[in-house]
Amino acid sequence: MGNGVSIVEDILNGKDLLVVLENRYGRHYKESYNLDTIILKGDVFWGKFSNVHSPIGHKLIKISTPLSYAYNNFSDVVCTMNYAEKMQRYVGVMMYSRIQFKTKGNYRLAVNGANEEKNINYEVLNEAVENALNIKLIICDNNELIHVLPVHTIELYEDKKDIGIDTNFECVPTLLYNFDYFIKLEDRLKEAVKDQPVGVSPGTDYMFNSQFSILSYVVIGNDIFKRVLNSEGIIEDALISYKWFKIYCEV
Repeated sequence: MGNGVSIVEDILNGKDLLVVLENRYGRHYKESYNLDTIILKGDVFWGKFSNVHSPIGHKLIKISTPLSYAYNNFSDVVCTMNYAEKMQRYVGVMMYSRIQFKTKGNYRLAVNGANEEKNINYEVLNEAVENALNIKLIICDNNELIHVLPVHTIELYEDKKDIGIDTNFECVPTLLYNFDYFIKLEDRLKEAVKDQPVGVSPGTDYMFNSQFSILSYVVIGNDIFKRVLNSEGIIEDALISYKWFKIYCEV
């Protein structure tokens, strides 16, 4: 466990990321969330949990469409998102007295891939498949942008000629990639809180029909495909280039 650079090192070594929150106002409590989808650039990151949060309390959101939250280590801003309605909203973190990122878990490197080279530890993969252990993909593109996603399906072939990997299907507001924007938004929200009653955290409006980016990858051999929307709004697999990728298995 740790903060700053050590957190990033742990993420890159396959550990799970979580956030612990404590409220500032009212009856004191603490809560925590596993952030299994991560966007990482250098030493800054966003971490989000899956779309499982009840929309109750968000009057503008349909009851049938759950929400997800994302937290970052570089600005005092939290993101609420909903892909079904392509909604994004950002709120200051003034309601929290503590936001702490931690890492946990024990993982072992199972696949280390770079371009045409790939080292596979079938023993580690087989143990994970036989026991339905957590598996995750870490992929670094040519611009040093890194994504971490849980593996939803892995096909471990008996002939050991290859493996097939399919990650969870996640979507995030494209705006999350504009890291500088949130530094400026933090300043605006801190200024806005001066006009709010004690205990109220200012935020943006609910922004619907926003641009979202799909985070879903398929690994076949040395090829990696990213799921994208084509011009007709149909999801298809697009072959992408990458610098390296790794697959970690829980042990």
